[in-house]
Amino acid sequence: MIALDLPRWVIKAIDKKRRGFLWKGQEKANGGNCLVSWDKVQRPLEYGAELAPNLFSAVPKGVRKSRTVAQALHNRGWVRDIRGALTVQVLMEYLQSVRFPTWRRIWKSWAPLRCKFFLWLAIKQRIWTADRLAKRGLPHHAACPLCDQEQETAQHLLLTYHRKGLNSLIILVTWEIWKHRNACVFKGSRPSVQLLLQTVSSECVLWCMAGASKLKELLDRSMPLVP
Repeated sequence: MIALDLPRWVIKAIDKKRRGFLWKGQEKANGGNCLVSWDKVQRPLEYGAELAPNLFSAVPKGVRKSRTVAQALHNRGWVRDIRGALTVQVLMEYLQSVRFPTWRRIWKSWAPLRCKFFLWLAIKQRIWTADRLAKRGLPHHAACPLCDQEQETAQHLLLTYHRKGLNSLIILVTWEIWKHRNACVFKGSRPSVQLLLQTVSSECVLWCMAGASKLKELLDRSMPLVP
């Protein structure tokens, strides 16, 4: 195939069989069975990320208008331009926008293949949540089965569900990492993941007592808080 200039119809026939094998495990698969378009499936892994509107909005307007692509790419200067709130959506889109870590985080991390495949489909908005079922006239829940407040979508289920609590938790963890780093640099403390996790756990209790109601709600659903 490398040496010969194959006709287009041959390439299409081969892709048809490949597509059927991937989505159905058989020779043919129609459009309804293909969760992700074939052109995206064939892309190199490092080029699979979509645009990031929430991440883009975290960059000041003045910077967007004045910064050139060359300037943004030099020493990854575009990362330093991110100055808005680091919400869960922004962090997720950042991970998708960085060229190589995105696919490595999915495909190179240790996890069962079905779990990595699920996350890849979720990023592509191709998991069978209620909104996609509704569009195809299939049975679905009227509201999210976890919170019973709004329609279930991939965005709601994986990012918005308990979003405020997750945002607080992200802020808490990053703050404690920074404090732990400073203790190692200026006080001679030894790096300790166990100590860091204990500190995060203790601070979670204090934050919840101080009024972080969404964080408390999130943690109460996952594990009891132990002072």
